[in-house]
Amino acid sequence: MQDYIYLITVFEECEPWKEPYNYILGDVRSVGWRPTLEMAVEAVETNMCDIWETCYDYACIEELDYGLYPFANQRWFYKYNEKTGRYDEIDEPHILKGRGPIGGIG
Repeated sequence: MQDYIYLITVFEECEPWKEPYNYILGDVRSVGWRPTLEMAVEAVETNMCDIWETCYDYACIEELDYGLYPFANQRWFYKYNEKTGRYDEIDEPHILKGRGPIGGIG
């Protein structure tokens, strides 16, 4: 049995709203999960299955414990690059540091 899954979530924007307590992500969509970090990174960076869909400028990979009500142990953020048609890894946006999960299961 595997210890983790890697949830892939895309969202439209990452803007502060009445900082420091709230933020706006626009539409948020968990598009799937992969069994390894390498497979999740490949899916995001290559825009597999067009996860951008012309509007999801940001993506997040969250390492979740296997099981019910998982908690994100680590996460990686990406921003879509329209010139290359790929997502590039970025630092975690400051307004999301210390916040709860981006995606969701259940």
